[in-house]
Amino acid sequence: MNNESGRGHGNRMLKREDAGSVTVLTETGESPLSDAAPLKETCHALVEEGRNRIVLNLENVSLVTSMYLGGLISVMKTLRDDGGALKLLHLQPAVSSVLHLTRLSRIIEIFNDRETALKSSPP
Repeated sequence: MNNESGRGHGNRMLKREDAGSVTVLTETGESPLSDAAPLKETCHALVEEGRNRIVLNLENVSLVTSMYLGGLISVMKTLRDDGGALKLLHLQPAVSSVLHLTRLSRIIEIFNDRETALKSSPP
């Protein structure tokens, strides 16, 4: 069952889609992303709903700041502590470079294909 909704924060929106046991969040709006608070709030709410497997689609994001990267680490830890995982999807070149330079790509899985990302998060 696919359930789509969105949560807005100023000019930014986190679009939510439930795909089985996995929630796909798509960042839309302003770039570079600097404030991770909306993502962290959304992920904490999802964990409270029992949804701890998240694929974060960053196809609309051309750049992220160190503050946002810190938020990704926080979300990843929250999800792992709850038995889940954070996966990243459709990174633009600059975002991919930052994740590789900071070595976050070693601890957060990155995918270019949605179906592969969804299958990598078993129920």
